[in-house]
Amino acid sequence: MKKKLSTLLLVICLVLSLAQTAFAATPEDGVLDTEEELVAAFAAGGDIVLGGDITTTASLSVPANATVTLDLAGYTISGTDNSNANYALININPGADLTVKDSSVGKTGKITLTATNNRGWNSYSSVISNQRGKLTVDGGTIEHLGGTDMAYGIDNLTNGKGTYAETVINDGTVKSTYRAIRQFLNGTEAQNILTVNGGTIEGTNKSVWMQDPNKNANSGTLTVSSDATLNGDVYLFVTAGSTEWPVTVSIAADALNGESAVKTGNIPDGCFLLSYTDDNGNTVYGKAVEDEVATVTLLADGTVVDTIPVKLGNDVVLPEVPVKEGHTGAWDNDGKNITADIEINAVYTLNKYTITFMYENGFYKILTVKHGEAFEMPAVPEKEGYTVTWDKVVTAATGDMTINAVYTKISAAAPDNSNTSSPEPDDSKENKNPNTGDDSVLGFVTVIAVICVALVLTTYSLKRKLSSGRYMR
Repeated sequence: MKKKLSTLLLVICLVLSLAQTAFAATPEDGVLDTEEELVAAFAAGGDIVLGGDITTTASLSVPANATVTLDLAGYTISGTDNSNANYALININPGADLTVKDSSVGKTGKITLTATNNRGWNSYSSVISNQRGKLTVDGGTIEHLGGTDMAYGIDNLTNGKGTYAETVINDGTVKSTYRAIRQFLNGTEAQNILTVNGGTIEGTNKSVWMQDPNKNANSGTLTVSSDATLNGDVYLFVTAGSTEWPVTVSIAADALNGESAVKTGNIPDGCFLLSYTDDNGNTVYGKAVEDEVATVTLLADGTVVDTIPVKLGNDVVLPEVPVKEGHTGAWDNDGKNITADIEINAVYTLNKYTITFMYENGFYKILTVKHGEAFEMPAVPEKEGYTVTWDKVVTAATGDMTINAVYTKISAAAPDNSNTSSPEPDDSKENKNPNTGDDSVLGFVTVIAVICVALVLTTYSLKRKLSSGRYMR
């Protein structure tokens, strides 16, 4: 009984503990105004509404695959970065979704971060770090107040595995003493997507930094509409020596405020045009390689087999070479790294075949003959007492083949009766059977039989006379 009572008390304590946590995450008035409530609310997910300014030294985290909507409601979340390593005031974990908005009339809501240790260029400090989740900014100000060199308002990262890291800014302001937004293409699988539909992006050094797209990194998309304002240059920087540009960049010229411009570093030749006019007549910057296409023309014996469009710098998947009788075909180019229009031709080589002649003792002769080429059959190896021939007669090669010697045994010679003729029957005389020798034997036996009978009869007669005394003296 005591054991059951102890278990019941333990369960009650656990329930009360969870209830206390839930209460802290969702106060009765529906708004938060303490650091503890804010941390718990982020961990729990759901809708968060600020009820006052909050200062926090704790890092806030949106759990993986969770959804949080943060309404600043005119108030400020102030964070302090005391770290000596990478740090973010708000971390968006893989698959998580965070929306920041400001429902206040004056649109005075803010999220700010100040660093206390300058780590130089060894580690970053960001107000919001999007680690392969989704961030939507519908209002408010997100600002890094400095204190370290690598300071970002928003850091959009694709480090590691995952599907994407996406940041969409519809309104509000993103600011930093260094670069307002970094779009860091530092993964190998995820898409790095930054879309600025509106609002103001302002960086003392750069407004937007697209960092390290290259052939070994994931692809990315940077889109800035004319409704947005960019105070500060956009910097498109590629790893030195890269030969590919796996991104799409479209920045409306009207978004670039004052002397702000698009600047580039290490962009591969042929992969970037500084400016062009799109289908809507807007001037945009950073035409991506995927918009530039080369044509690969495939030919066989001078006839066009196919034409294939391919993005510059990409490989083309070549089809099978068209079949040509008696030939082996191959393309004269492997289709790798297409950088301009190109013709690729089928090269045909006449086939060679092996003709193998076999006889009883194994291989007799082997010939190598080109397709359609005439050749002479060798003499068949002889064998005493046999007639010989090949099992097939071939005069031109059409493929590998084996030809076998066939031996047929010669049978014993039959007697020659060509000069012996039978006499014609004579119907005018008595028809007699020809003397074959059997009648002579029969006659001889008959004579002997007669003699024997005569001797028996004579002997018998003599005995009777003797018995009757006619010859007694």
